[in-house]
This record gives sequence, C-alpha cells and structure tokens, in this order.
Amino acid sequence: MKVTVKYLGNVAEQLKSEYEYIELPEATTYLQFLEVLNTLHPDLQGFVYKVAINQSIATEDVELKDDDEIAILPPYSGG
Repeated sequence: MKVTVKYLGNVAEQLKSEYEYIELPEATTYLQFLEVLNTLHPDLQGFVYKVAINQSIATEDVELKDDDEIAILPPYSGG
C-alpha cells in the first residue's frame, strides 16, 4: 500500500521536503510506520513531533490503510 507523508515546519526544513510517498506492507501499524520513518530519515530521531493520520492525532493502535495521509507535525502552542 502507498501512503502520503507530509512534513511541516522544522521537520520539512530538516528533510528539505514537504511530502513524499512511502510504500508499506498491508496492515502496517502506526508504530511500525514510525520504525520505517526512522529508518528512511535517521536524522528525525532527535526531533519531537506529533503524527496525524487523516487529520486526526494518531494513537498507537491505528492500522494504516492504502492512500492514508500522514502529517508529521512539529511542536506547537496556542492560546
């Protein structure tokens, strides 16, 4: 299956990319995706970020589906 990964803020700056498509095995979980991401981009291991899948903050039990949109979000604050 193929997912779209969007990088925002300082993560996009670090990777010099705003998005990429990643091929994953069927039934890949959120935690397995993080392992793949860290293998593809080892320089992200020091970054603090949140992950949203289809515009919802991801939880560990999520199983990815073909064409999911994954956003790598830098830390943010609001008020």
